Amino acid sequence: MHVPEPVIRCVAAFDRWVALTPKYDTFIVPDRRVLRAKIDSDTTIFSAGNPIPVDEVIAMRAFAKVRGKPHWTRVDSRCGVRDGHVVGVSLTPNVRPAIVR
Repeated sequence: MHVPEPVIRCVAAFDRWVALTPKYDTFIVPDRRVLRAKIDSDTTIFSAGNPIPVDEVIAMRAFAKVRGKPHWTRVDSRCGVRDGHVVGVSLTPNVRPAIVR
């Protein structure tokens, strides 16, 4: 499986971050999501609320387990990379809209 180096660094950074955060206790990115990760080289700021200059933003869908809860949550993960190092990570719950019939 060929995965770009920035994507590998981001997955590792999320694993470390989740181990330290009080909200989640486990983070999983399925292989197909890693292979389809979007690498955006045009974005130069990682977060508007906390502007961090970056060279690339890597985005992929993942799953995170809320600490102390039995269920998994779909999340959109974003990672900012500058000079080959991860400088910011973000997990946002991905809420699917309800299907109205």
